[in-house]
Amino acid sequence: NIQFVKLPYSLVNDEEIKVTDEEITAYMKKHPKLFYINQDSRSIDYVSFRINPSANDSARVLNSLETIKENFATTDDAEAFVNVNSESPNAPTYFTATQLSGLPNQEELSHAGVNTVVGPFYDGTNFVLAKILEKKNYPDSVKVRHILVQTKAQGQDKRTQAEAKARIDSAIAMLKAGTDFATVATEFSDDAGSQNTGGEYEFMVGQKPQISKEFGDFIFEGTTGSSNLVEVSNDNYSGYHYIEILSQSPRIPVSKIAFVTKSLSPDKETYNKIYSEATAFATKVNNKVDFDKAAQESSVPTAVVNGINKNSFLLNGLGSSRDLVKWAYDAKVGDVSPIYTIGDQYVIAKLKGVQNKGLVNIDDNTRPILVDYVKREKAAKILSEKYKASGSLESVAQASSQEVQTSLNVSFAQGYTNELGNEPKVVGYTFYKGLKENTVSPAIAGNDGLFYISVTGHGKAENPVQDLNNMRMMLENSTKANAYQIIMNSMKEAADVKDKRSDIY
Repeated sequence: NIQFVKLPYSLVNDEEIKVTDEEITAYMKKHPKLFYINQDSRSIDYVSFRINPSANDSARVLNSLETIKENFATTDDAEAFVNVNSESPNAPTYFTATQLSGLPNQEELSHAGVNTVVGPFYDGTNFVLAKILEKKNYPDSVKVRHILVQTKAQGQDKRTQAEAKARIDSAIAMLKAGTDFATVATEFSDDAGSQNTGGEYEFMVGQKPQISKEFGDFIFEGTTGSSNLVEVSNDNYSGYHYIEILSQSPRIPVSKIAFVTKSLSPDKETYNKIYSEATAFATKVNNKVDFDKAAQESSVPTAVVNGINKNSFLLNGLGSSRDLVKWAYDAKVGDVSPIYTIGDQYVIAKLKGVQNKGLVNIDDNTRPILVDYVKREKAAKILSEKYKASGSLESVAQASSQEVQTSLNVSFAQGYTNELGNEPKVVGYTFYKGLKENTVSPAIAGNDGLFYISVTGHGKAENPVQDLNNMRMMLENSTKANAYQIIMNSMKEAADVKDKRSDIY
């Protein structure tokens, strides 16, 4: 428990603590670990011209779908039609009304009749045509168990038809005699995917087109408690399934739908138009002043990428561009880049800053932060000389027109308290053994002010750690997990290595 007086740094007028670059440099040299940069880096300002599809692009894609809509409606093989005409072909799938809710035409899709084609409509990424192939009432999910005996798998013969039939009949006979299903499945089933679950699976209705037709038809069209032996044959495998339906969710309306999608993408004309805009900007700029002026006049927003090292390839907010990184390391501050194509945008950059290994540069970006560090140090010195503790906190409070405050249950494990704020140095001094109870500390320069404190009492923590072994184990595991990175970084720092990857890649 402590009492304290806080003297906010705002008690010192800004006129009293002017800061020069020489003072900032001296402060950084006095605290080098706070301000040391381990590797060279570059920062850039950039403008980007995003290559977004135009209205003409939308019309082009819509027209392409309108052209094939009638053929889609009349085709007898919707899956083959999708494979030929869709940019992202997927097998027709069963959908519930809930699963369609994310589409803009959900109501129309849910109520459209069989063989109706809905669209084209935009789903947020693509333009889409949708054909309703079936309308059924199916359970949303089905839990089953099965035993599979194959005759073929991936084109390879495994058994003759007669051998497979005899094997599945033997399995069924054991089940009817009372043998546990999981035991029989383990011994007889060729389905490795369900060996550890006693042959059990749970399928959602949307998965029906992806499983064997004969299997899917039985489990979704059958009823709970029924069983059946079905023969299957497809490109992946053939053989016999013995299936038991364990449970089904209530039946709901579902629609089997085939989708033809066409992405909304810019064509050559759109690319050329956007490139012309980027070129027009680039012709206006030759230096930093031109760049900033052109960006302002063109109402093109600028953005910043900091911390670009020599081997970078990903640029925050932009994407991957080794060419732009290499340019940044060949350029001088204020130079303007050529036009680079990065993803779906044309980019023009200006080299904003060069940071070499060592103490951080003093520039427009860093100066406000660095000035604040020095101001706090100067303000702390002024306040400590002006309001020296003269035996009691009350005298300091009276002289500075502040109050004596109290903070109870200060814990060494936390640098923050509601009364102090984020002041780890003050909390640390609270537990300094040289500070006797009911005496006044020297001045403590904190984050937000100068502090004088007096410890009024010590006690055990209200919530002591109950399981030290568990905490020790957690700390050990954390250290082990980071040990490799710690060791590698230490080795890199100790070694004299010249990294020349950027000369090659």
